[in-house]
Parts: sequence; structure tokens; C-alpha cells
Amino acid sequence: MNEQAPSPIQAQEQHHSPDYRLLLHEGLERCGDLGFDVSGSLKAGYGEGLTGDVLEQRTADVLTAAGKIAEDMQLVPEFFSRPAHTIMLTSIAESWVSNEERGRQPNADRNLISAERESLVDIACMLAGTKSLAVNDIAGADPHSRNRYVEETNNPEEDEAKAFIEAHIDAYLSDQVQAVLEQDGEGSFLEAQRKALNLTKDTESKFKVKVMGMAEQVDIYCAKIRPEIGHPDYSWDYSKHSEEENEEYSLELQKASDAYRAQSAEDERLTKPYDEYIDRFAEKFGPLPAAFVRRHGENGQELYLRAPQALALLKYFKGDPMPTDEHAARSIEDIYAIVRHEYGHTQKQMVFGPHNQLGLNVEERKAEFVSGDRQGYQDIKFLFTDLSFATGTKLTQDFLASALKEGDALSSFLAKTAQSTGMRNAMLLMALKPLPYAKYPEHAKQFVDFSNQLKASDVSDHDIPLRETTERLGKDGLRQGVREWLEDIQAKQGDLTDFHEEFLPDYREAHGLGVSTRIIREEVRKIRAARKAA
Repeated sequence: MNEQAPSPIQAQEQHHSPDYRLLLHEGLERCGDLGFDVSGSLKAGYGEGLTGDVLEQRTADVLTAAGKIAEDMQLVPEFFSRPAHTIMLTSIAESWVSNEERGRQPNADRNLISAERESLVDIACMLAGTKSLAVNDIAGADPHSRNRYVEETNNPEEDEAKAFIEAHIDAYLSDQVQAVLEQDGEGSFLEAQRKALNLTKDTESKFKVKVMGMAEQVDIYCAKIRPEIGHPDYSWDYSKHSEEENEEYSLELQKASDAYRAQSAEDERLTKPYDEYIDRFAEKFGPLPAAFVRRHGENGQELYLRAPQALALLKYFKGDPMPTDEHAARSIEDIYAIVRHEYGHTQKQMVFGPHNQLGLNVEERKAEFVSGDRQGYQDIKFLFTDLSFATGTKLTQDFLASALKEGDALSSFLAKTAQSTGMRNAMLLMALKPLPYAKYPEHAKQFVDFSNQLKASDVSDHDIPLRETTERLGKDGLRQGVREWLEDIQAKQGDLTDFHEEFLPDYREAHGLGVSTRIIREEVRKIRAARKAA
């Protein structure tokens, strides 16, 4: 009987250390096939002023640093087989070189330099995970590091919450929704999503639908999943009607009462376990989402829905006509978008692994994009828009949309983004966390902490790439992008009278963007003043 072949890590342990310069070179050649090269990315990140000998030296320094990081971490050769890994490694190296240069300045902020080093090491360890002998050694000795970089460690409270959810899965509804989502072709529920992801039912990653027999009370009414009970005339005066009419009215009243009690009992069957979940687990893990996806590595994904979302989908998609009430119809369309958003999470993940959260910022932007962009994760959308303004690119329309057509969407997106906006921005987009996760520290435990790199003027972590980009390239690009956007609004509306200067910037600022907010306010005033003076 043949012995099992050693794993890449075992093989590396048994032999001498690999030639990391060669591995990096081969990895960069694969990146070149996607249009990425270090010099071009440096020019995009620092502007046309970085040329000649200075560019050549900076490129050499970054490559040297990347090789040194790879060697220090003892990366296995397999790490370099995917371009996304090599681009992120090189981006970490570029940030490391820049940070060390700042650290050599006599007036350098030592705390800031140290905080940046810690963040870069954290990103590198998340990126490498089990593909680093050094990370494996650390994880073996430190449970916290193992949980952060390698695999989720047992959490009895979290296991209890998961078990509670599993105990309330409605198998019948799960099968019905699964059948709807598996339908393919014209008019199918996921037609647009499969088209955006360049998938068919046969080529998509498999997933299992699980409908939770739980509901928040408001869900039931917003989704219109219950038939409206006809209410009899409560002003009925028995003394003014015949005995036969009163008997007929009493029967109608009894039917309505019975229907109301039956409906209340059915609602309670869903709301009681939901309320129990909130009482037992919400303080630690946050409220139970309307829908979410759990990844299980190679074992596939599970797409969870609360019962009202499932029932609304089954009732109205190719079933009952949509409600005539605009608010009710919109709430059902929002439910459709939620389901499509979560489906997006089951396909072509933009995260680097099923455990760590490196890449979830871009993953949420992808899910919103394929589901139709219906007001979710505004913080990330604003970040993508404003960074596009600042760099003269179209991160969503060009880079993300085209990358999702490729087999390795993550590598394609990173190559395009790094080559056009710089390695620093590409790395930050992957390392930053969606702001909603900050509300629940338990959910955000695997994100990089950038709090020590914030400046007093920053509203959130999302300001870091915008602020740094304007520091390197100037504010003209961001200002021009904002102005063109506002002029487009003015052209469509006739003027900016209805553009609430106070409201929209405040809304943007509330979602973490301060750098662009300040410029929007300035440009609105300029446009209004120019129009008034004309």
C-alpha cells in the first residue's frame, strides 16, 4: 500500500527552504497575465512624478521586501499559485517599504509607524494562514492566533446559538425555496445574478437553502404574507336589525374572530422562537439577520432565510400579483434583493478564506452589485465611488463587474485595482471592514484594526484610502469627480435647489466618509454661487 503523499508544509519541512525570489518571480508572471506589474502599480499609486531611477529603485525595494516577508513567514510554494496572494503580498511589501521610509524621518510619529507595522503583520498572517510555516507555529502555541489566522476555535455560546437556529429549520419551506432558486433560464429568480457572475445553474457553486421558522413581528406585515382579515361593521346596532340579520352578522363576526385567532397563533409560532433568540443571543451576537450565508470550506455554503422572506418569495414570485400599495410592493422587492444578495455570497467569493474576513469589504460590494444595489452597505458603496473619483477609475462598473465574469474573480479584481489605483488602495480595500460589523465586536474580531492610524479629521477607517490618495496625488482628482457628479445632477434636475447640501453630505458622513463629504459641501456652494451670479 502506497504511503500518503506529504502535504506542501510537510514537504517543505523535509527539504531545504525554497528560493523565494524565484517563487515571487513566477507568481508575478501569473499576475502579469492579468495585467498587473509592480512598476505600473507604483506609478498609479504615486502619480506620474514617480519615474526613472526613483521608480526603478522603489520597484526593486518592494520586490526585495516581498521576498523577505515570504522568507520570514516561510510561505509554502502553493501560496504563489494564485495571483491574488502574490498581489496582496507585494502590496503589503509596498506599504512596509513606505512606512519604513517615513520612520526614518526625524519628525516621524513613532506610534503611527508602530501601528502600521502591526497592521501589516496582521494582514500578512491573515493572508497566509496555513500556507505559512511561521503562522502555523504561532497558531500551535497560541489559541488566540489560531482562531484569528487558521481556523475558528470552539465557542460554546456561538455553538449554542447555531444549534438553536438549526432546531428551528423548516424543512418543507427550505425545499420549496431551494426549488425556486435552482430554476434556470429566462424569467428565473436568479437570471440576472447568474448573468452578472457568468454562471449557469450547472456551473455555479452548490448551496443549500435553510429556512428558519422564526420571524420578527414587523416582517410578517411588511411582507404581506398573511391574507387580510375582513373586519365586520363594529358599529352594528342589533336593535336596528332583524333577528336573521343579527344572526348573519354574528356568524360573520365569529368567522373574523376565529381567523384572527388562528392567524395570531401562526404568527406566534414564528415570533416566539425569534424573541427567544433575541433574549438569549442578541446581546452577544447581534439580532438575527433576515438572511445570511454560512461557509463550510470545501463542504459548500448554506443560505439561511427567516420565514417571512421565504414565504414572500414563494407567494409573489410567479404567484400572486404584487400588492398595489407602493410601500408593500417595495418591501417585497427589498426581500427579493436580500435573497439575491445572499446568493451572491455563495458564488465567487472575494474573501481569501472561509474563516478570516480579509476581503469581506469587497465581498459585500459584490453581493450588493449583483443583487441590484438597493441601499445596503452604503458605506462601502460610497467608498468605492469616492475612491473612483479620486483615482479617475470606475471600481465597480469596470473592475468589479468585469472581474466577476472571470473564473478567479478575486485575482482579476485585485490585479485591475492595484494596476489602476495603486497597491496600497488595493490592499486597504481588502483589509478594511464594512462599518456595520463594527457594531458587533464579536463579528468583527477577525478584521484588521486601523484605529491607531486614524487622524483627527477621519470619520472612520474608510477615510484612510481617500485621505492617503489625496495626500499622494492631490485633491484635484477627487474634486473633479465630485464636480462632474454634481453637474450631472444639476443637468438632470435643472439646478441644485433640491439637492440638500446639508442632508446628503451628512448622510455620507454618517456612513464613514469625511474626506469626500467636505469636498461635496464646498463644490455645492461653488456651483450654486456661480449659478446665482450668472
